[in-house]
Amino acid sequence: MRKLQIDTYSLNRQPIKDSTTLPLFMAKAMAKRIPKALASKFDENGEQLEQLVQAVVDAKETGVIYEVVAEDENERIVFSIF
Repeated sequence: MRKLQIDTYSLNRQPIKDSTTLPLFMAKAMAKRIPKALASKFDENGEQLEQLVQAVVDAKETGVIYEVVAEDENERIVFSIF
């Protein structure tokens, strides 16, 4: 079964701060239900949310599908399919 893994790293150190995994079919079902109008309400992150949702819905390969660096929160978030 393919899965979506979300890993959060601190920019100061390499070890994973947090990690979560869920079945890809569940992630796709949730992603398809986020309307574009709702994504646009997320201000500057609305475009990133739309890109992430599209990457999850279109996922056909394994590996990293999306990465976000939040320097203000000192975090790097990596979305992967395996």
